[in-house]
This record gives sequence, C-alpha cells and structure tokens, in this order.
Amino acid sequence: MVATPAAVSRLPDGGRFVALDSLRGICALGVAAFHVEGGGPLFESAVVRNAWLLVDFFFVLSGFVIAASYGDRLASGFPIRRYMLLRLGRIYPLHLAVLAAYVALELALWAFAPGGWSLREPFSPPRSWQQLLLALSLLQGFVPDASRIWNGQSWSIAIEVWLYLAMALAWAALGKGAWRAALAAAALAGFALVVEWDGVVPMTGYLLRGVLGFGVGVACWQIWRRREAWLGARVATAIEVAICLSCVAALAWLPPASWRVIAADVIFALAILIFAGERGRVSRWLCAGPWVLLGTLSYSIYMVHPLVLGRATDLLRFAGLGELVMADGIPLRRIAAPPLVADLIGLAMLAAAVAAAWLSWRWLEYPARQWSRTRAARFGAAREESAAPTI
Repeated sequence: MVATPAAVSRLPDGGRFVALDSLRGICALGVAAFHVEGGGPLFESAVVRNAWLLVDFFFVLSGFVIAASYGDRLASGFPIRRYMLLRLGRIYPLHLAVLAAYVALELALWAFAPGGWSLREPFSPPRSWQQLLLALSLLQGFVPDASRIWNGQSWSIAIEVWLYLAMALAWAALGKGAWRAALAAAALAGFALVVEWDGVVPMTGYLLRGVLGFGVGVACWQIWRRREAWLGARVATAIEVAICLSCVAALAWLPPASWRVIAADVIFALAILIFAGERGRVSRWLCAGPWVLLGTLSYSIYMVHPLVLGRATDLLRFAGLGELVMADGIPLRRIAAPPLVADLIGLAMLAAAVAAAWLSWRWLEYPARQWSRTRAARFGAAREESAAPTI
C-alpha cells in the first residue's frame, strides 16, 4: 500500500500500524471461532455466537488503512491501474486457490462420495456453476445469501474490492475531500440498514455493511491525522482497556436489532483511533511476537478456516464425534460430543486452522503479494509500495 512520506512520519513504528494488525488477527480468529458449530460453553457463549460482527471491524480498518496509504496519492494522480493491481495481487490469488479447493471437493463428492455422505447434490446451490461465476468475478456480495456461495467467507473480500475501486475513483474525482463523500455514503448505508432497505437490489445487507464500515474508516483517518497531541501512557492504557471491554460487551449484549452493526462500527472506530497511537500497555502487548504473527496470518486465517473446520468435522464423523445436519436448507457440519470435550475439539480445530493459515501465507499469500509488487514495479509503483504501511 502507498503512503506519502508525511503520512508515514505520523505512523507508529516507522510506518506500520502493528497493534491494529494484531487486532485484525484476533478478529479473524474470532470469526473462525464463530464458525465452529456444536461446541460447548465456550463456543456457544454469546461473545462467540455474535463474533460474525467482527467482519465489520475489517471494513472499518480497511477504510482507515486504505485512506492512510493511498488517499493523498490517488488524489494527486497516482494511477488507479497500479493501485488496483496491488490490491488484487494482495487478495485475489488466495481467494482463487480456496475457490479451487472447493471445486475439487465438489468433484470428489460427485465422483467418490458414498450415499448419505452429503445432504445435497454436487454442484447444486449454493455451489452451482452459475454461482461459481459470481465468486470468480467477486460479485457475490451483490446478491442475497452471499455468505453461502462457494467459499462463503469471501463475500466481504468481494465487497472490499469494489469499495477499493469506488474510493479510488472518488479520490481521483474529488481530491482530498473525497472522505466527505465516503462519510455521506456511510451515513446513507447506516440509515438503509436501520430502516431495513437491504432488499433493494443491488444494495444487499452485505454491501450496506461494507459501505458503512469502509466510509467510517476513511473518516477515522481524517480524525487521526489531524491530532495535535496524543494521550499519556497511563490515560491511553485506561482507555484501551475500556475499549476492549466495550468490544466484548458489544458482542455479548448488543440486541439483534437493525442498528447493532452501526453500534459495533462506532466501537470499532474508537478502537482504531486509540490503538493506532500505540501509547498504552495493551497496544504494546499487541506488538509482541505471537500477536504480530497472528496479524500477519489474519487474511489466510480468514480465508482457509472454513475448509479446515469442515474437513476436521468430516474426520470427526468417522469417530462418531461429528454430524451433518440441515440448517436453513444448508448442510451444516457440527461437533457431536459432550460440552467440555466439544470445546477442546473446537480449540484444536482453531489451532489447525492457524497452522494451515501459516502454510497458506508462506507458500501462496506472501509469494503472490511479492509477485504483484514486482508486476506493479513495471508501472513505477515499487518505491511507493516499499514506503507503505503493511496492513
């Protein structure tokens, strides 16, 4: 990602939002925990069952970091082609690889699966050939049930890609004042969510959540870059602890109302503004090695964890500790074990997902990112990319 020297000088750790990167890793692990079905008290707790809201943290963080990295340069004429090549090189190869893995599973189901092994026909919805075209073109976020289509977790990635492009066009057209358009779009999206206008095509609820979070994130960057002074360490620590408790409380107690995504985005925006400064003890703790590694693996964790959890549950079925049931017309793989054992199995599955994410990052995500940087260098983007924040 691209940042001006002036912007980089205002960032902690010489240009990296390290604590925010670690928070993204924690949120990716939280989303993975949400997808563990049939767990015990831990995985059935309100915090974990509402962890799907952490996807909205990704939207807010993306808006913040894209604005920090590219906003001024795009407003000054940085080529959109280079920008989109770098963005797609960051996310599309892993998306394509995971999608290919699901296609291979469907082929194996069609060729080898015994009767009763699956509760639906191969290549039937939500993994039909027609829906595969949507996933390949990153258009699934514009249709209902986007989170079920093929590699369902990629719905948020699909929406982010189009937000990247829309925001780039806004910066090119409106200059540095484009953040006002982003904030206005966020306000409209929030209003549409509250009045439940998400059935209006193509404004699905998924897309509205993306526009809301991304726009709030872009506005957050404008607030953060204009700060004159930052908090003292003790005050910052107290606020960081309060923000963390607020995030947990939001997951535990926000009611299933149409405004809860807005409330969550406000809390996430405050968290980003506080932790971007890395002044308190909590943010310093987040800059420690294990959390930094988790942040590095966050995208791979998010993309590969459904594959790992699904195949692990298939193996559990052989041992009588897993089951396949229908939920809302979709086959659902669940742990079938006593509560405490189910929690231990769930934790082991998360550990396996992190291990698979490391392999994914090492052999696919990182090489693809380096390839995209090399390609972008042919268009003159190498220097800007090397100066960019690394989220």
